[in-house]
Amino acid sequence: MPEPKRVFISYSHEDKEHENHAIHDARVLAFADSLNANGFLAAIDQYVDNPSETWELWMERQIHKSDFVLLICNETYHRRFYQTEKDGVGLGARWEGHIMRHLLYQQAGSNDKFIPVLFPDGADSHIPTPIAGYTHYRITLPDLSDNGYERLIRRLSNQPATPAPVVSTVPNLPPTPRGTPTPT
Repeated sequence: MPEPKRVFISYSHEDKEHENHAIHDARVLAFADSLNANGFLAAIDQYVDNPSETWELWMERQIHKSDFVLLICNETYHRRFYQTEKDGVGLGARWEGHIMRHLLYQQAGSNDKFIPVLFPDGADSHIPTPIAGYTHYRITLPDLSDNGYERLIRRLSNQPATPAPVVSTVPNLPPTPRGTPTPT
């Protein structure tokens, strides 16, 4: 049996005073739990109380060893990705954004790894520019009854909804005798 695909979820914790702080973190946790329940090895910081290495190194290793990095794009994440947040706030998303921008730069913009994800309150404008031109997924519920979630699972597992047909061999056609009119 093949190893499960590794998925790292990059997101921003909402400020403690933000009314949706607990809701947002719970939604991200449910999303990660659902990915794990559907055969992926999903990692988020909520699963780790204290990494054996620094948080900065833990985040960097997660990005490097993951097959996919899912960016949960909302207004807060966008600010932190672009480092326009208040000083000292949202350092994790800032750091992850820095690493991702550097990797995309090294790959000359080629991208099979970084995937933007929007929850219902996310807007297309919250997707950072380096990945805005790639397919994004809008997730309402983290289960397969949600079309956006199903499309994402198909992408992560390389199971397109409409797979290309198997290419057959070209038929071996006999030559047309010379002097025979070619049909028009």
